[in-house]
Amino acid sequence: MFKVIVFICAVGIPNNCIILEDLFGPYKTEIECNQRAFEISKQIHTDLPMWKPIKWKCDKIITGKLNARN
Repeated sequence: MFKVIVFICAVGIPNNCIILEDLFGPYKTEIECNQRAFEISKQIHTDLPMWKPIKWKCDKIITGKLNARN
């Protein structure tokens, strides 16, 4: 299982960045996770017009791990 993480920064202020985690996952395959990351990246411009996606990744979720950062 994989979860999507997208790193976005404010346009014109490269040091003002936040991390977004997808609420719809986790995804069974890394391919599904990658597809969702691209969907999120495209949607950022609509929902948050002053923010730009910089990078993304699909983190593998380790079964049995209970902390917030899998």
